[in-house]
Amino acid sequence: METLQIPYYIALGNHDNSAEGRSLMTSQYGGSYYTFKKDSNQFIFLNTENNEYEPSIDQIVFLESTSAKNIFLFTHKLMWVNHTPLKEVQFDNHGKEYFKNIFWKKLFPVLVNTNKDVYCIAGDVAGEEKTIPASYEKTGNVRLISSGIGNAENENVLVISTEKNFVDIKAILLKNGKFIEVTDFLIEKSD
Repeated sequence: METLQIPYYIALGNHDNSAEGRSLMTSQYGGSYYTFKKDSNQFIFLNTENNEYEPSIDQIVFLESTSAKNIFLFTHKLMWVNHTPLKEVQFDNHGKEYFKNIFWKKLFPVLVNTNKDVYCIAGDVAGEEKTIPASYEKTGNVRLISSGIGNAENENVLVISTEKNFVDIKAILLKNGKFIEVTDFLIEKSD
């Protein structure tokens, strides 16, 4: 990653959740979860690998205490997976049923009530047989975005630009380096 010569940030995932991984997170970012503000944007990285995958109360406080215009919330686990359009997606499903209560009953109301543009981004979607390369949904002021590397044909990484208070999120396809709009992965809502 250092050879890219661009800033990168990591949300602790199941492959990083070891003594060595947590030590690296602490030395690079100050802990297994962290936040920072850049211009009018708050970037929050939650640890979804502890305590039955539930972010601790002090992690949720990051969401409620920011004065930023935009909030970017990063998690490894796709916490909104039980939402109808994505419930059939296969991923590391430890805690899958549990997330239904955590995200939709605890976190989502906080995100909506911020009255800010919120971008929830998770990366644990592309490593299984029945998978997707990415997804995009918008519900009110909250955008739910997933991306991953693994078994998906169009596996990708996301590039987020926040120039001049404008948010632009693109996916770079690893197979050919092509940039595509993250909204191209729109998930159609089913009734």
